[in-house]
Amino acid sequence: MTADSRITLEEAISEIKPGSSVAAGLALEHAIPFAAGHELLRQRIGDLTLIGPISDLLFDQLIGGGLVSRIRAAWVGNVSAGTGYRFREAIEDQEVEIEDHSNFSIALALKAGAMGLPYLPTRSLQEAISSNKVTCFLTRRIRSLATG
Repeated sequence: MTADSRITLEEAISEIKPGSSVAAGLALEHAIPFAAGHELLRQRIGDLTLIGPISDLLFDQLIGGGLVSRIRAAWVGNVSAGTGYRFREAIEDQEVEIEDHSNFSIALALKAGAMGLPYLPTRSLQEAISSNKVTCFLTRRIRSLATG
């Protein structure tokens, strides 16, 4: 008989250090790890970089809890409730850095990391980048949603 190697969620989350990058919501809305997020809040593990395609309310909760320094995402909000209100406030108050992505570019970035590569090339964002419609992949501070 082998020893039980399982650990509690509390123990698993305690392995995450301040300043870590945390990917969540990668399977979209039906598999968002709210219990893990709430444990991050309980343990006050901060200075996090959050990564996700559609990050839903979990990102908003972690931002509201003051744990987030950076976000790499396609969208922060909730399909039913709309925008992430704490996310919007953090952007307007310049409390977080953001890196805009599409769902596809997030998937490519995660795949590249899993393969040990710095990136996977794609042409999917070429029009947006060349026309200056968006500033994908550029980390920046957003001054205000109102002033654009």
